Amino acid sequence: MTANIKTLVSRLYRYISEGDWEQVDGFFAPQVIEHQVFSCSRHVIKDYRLLYGHFRAAFPDLAITVESLYAMGGKVISRFNLSGSLQKPFLYFTPRQQAVQVSGIDVFRFQRDKIVEHWGTIDQLSLFRQLDSNSTYQHITLPLPDTRALFQEGVMSRGAQS
Repeated sequence: MTANIKTLVSRLYRYISEGDWEQVDGFFAPQVIEHQVFSCSRHVIKDYRLLYGHFRAAFPDLAITVESLYAMGGKVISRFNLSGSLQKPFLYFTPRQQAVQVSGIDVFRFQRDKIVEHWGTIDQLSLFRQLDSNSTYQHITLPLPDTRALFQEGVMSRGAQS
């Protein structure tokens, strides 16, 4: 089973890269559970079409390259790269024909050769940095809390005991 579901994930990425939504739809169970932030509705397959439809419209040369696949117990973990060049407006970025490449991770849970659950993320900060070289994202510095004060107040030690 593990070899079969790894093959299914590779084919899913190929169909997404090609924009073949009819094929993509067939990979998902009707009641698939989505844990990725973009999915705000109960219509996960429609959400996928919307997300990747926008992405493919902005990056018509979108390609997904699988770096590694691991399968065990009905789950597949994949590490992949998305690449393409921004040719139409995307979010608040204007097209400059610049090529981007970002990495991502997906976890798929299968039942009867259908995806019934998905978790995933891409390196959005890297994507934003590549799309906008003048972006403030490159210059963000977050102040770190003074952990010594937390230890002195007993906050850290209490958390460690529980």
